[in-house]
Amino acid sequence: MTTFAIETTVRLTLDKKKAFGVVKNHATLTPTGPVVTVKLLPDFAHLMPTGWVDMAVADLTEVRLCACAHLAYRPTYGDRKDELFTTGCDFSRMPGRGRSFLPGHDAKAKGFLVKAAFATSTLENGKGALETAREFGDKIAMAVAGGIDKERARNAKRSGKTLTRLEESDRPATREDELSEAQKLQRLHRVTDPMIRALAIALAQNDGRVAGNTPTGTVVAMQTRGLVSWGNVTDLGRAVMDFAELEADKVECKDDAGSYTSHTSHRSGCRRCGADFDADQH
Repeated sequence: MTTFAIETTVRLTLDKKKAFGVVKNHATLTPTGPVVTVKLLPDFAHLMPTGWVDMAVADLTEVRLCACAHLAYRPTYGDRKDELFTTGCDFSRMPGRGRSFLPGHDAKAKGFLVKAAFATSTLENGKGALETAREFGDKIAMAVAGGIDKERARNAKRSGKTLTRLEESDRPATREDELSEAQKLQRLHRVTDPMIRALAIALAQNDGRVAGNTPTGTVVAMQTRGLVSWGNVTDLGRAVMDFAELEADKVECKDDAGSYTSHTSHRSGCRRCGADFDADQH
């Protein structure tokens, strides 16, 4: 039977209106033909009570849309709390072959993600702004990280506070045969001085939690190297710093990258390990 791969972007018609969405499951064979479940893109989610719809495969057409069309967030505070924000993408055009964005829409996505980072902890896709940016590639991720840092610096200046900057410093060269295991790991994973300082502060002062005033670019660099996950130092990050493993009674959360002293909450569960818990118990 003809069907679509999961995560395929498709065009459909709802109540005589054109809409777009993403296929979210394998087709189910029914007496009238194969059917799939489609999650509507943010600009069209209002057309269905849940934002999801079951559609006959025959009524769907695969399309290529700009990547920014998938972005949306709801502020968690302020006068416009819970109001849906999207990029206002142009659904009448498709990106060129081999491209993810319409012309100029990569910049639109960067600016949108920077705003989202200050408005909410997670976008409508359940991921943070930086995590979403990394899915578009390192170039966009670093641009978003830089934009967040600039905005934080402006906010800090307006409030009279100084944003901590972790500067590079000169380190004497060490012979290869004199390197400790931690130093070997630092060299292998290209760990810079700003990362080392951020890890030291996290481990020595914050029980493994990366300080909130750490420059976003440094956080992103540590995440891409596997030193940090969801704002917490991983087992690799501890090894890089030659820092003792967590005490057994402190381990509450685990993933492939390591063990952590607490869960990373999202609504009723942990975004890292998937543990299910009530929000009022966290």
